[in-house]
Amino acid sequence: TGLVHDAVTQGAQLVPCNAMDSGSPTIVDHVQASMKIAQADIFAPVVAIMRCDSLEEMVATNAKCPYALTASIFGKESDAMELARRINAGTITINDVIAPTIEPSLSFGGRMESGYGATRGEEGLRQLTREKSVIARRGGFLPHLKPPEA
Repeated sequence: TGLVHDAVTQGAQLVPCNAMDSGSPTIVDHVQASMKIAQADIFAPVVAIMRCDSLEEMVATNAKCPYALTASIFGKESDAMELARRINAGTITINDVIAPTIEPSLSFGGRMESGYGATRGEEGLRQLTREKSVIARRGGFLPHLKPPEA
């Protein structure tokens, strides 16, 4: 795509993929946050790898992206949970990449420019409904309608 070509001309590197089929993703390494590929909402099998020297740099780099649909964190679960609290994303998966798409009880929705609200789960169901209150008076006791006694 044009985004991949643009990234490569700015110093990113294509990673050869030895997949068995032709549906393998395009992998682009050494992507920078300023590159168009890092700022685009890509619906194609493209993996853009952005390298960071520290967790602080990673959190700051992540915050520069206008999209916040999902993130995957790999590592020790307690460390990953702490990092998940610092990342702005609608869904964060720890030590996996597919779990949100196969678990219908989990809400799935993005933040910032990602998505259009939540789908699935209780939160998704709430977003697909509108509340409406209906109240009916029963009985004859209506003290709030009586004038105050002097």
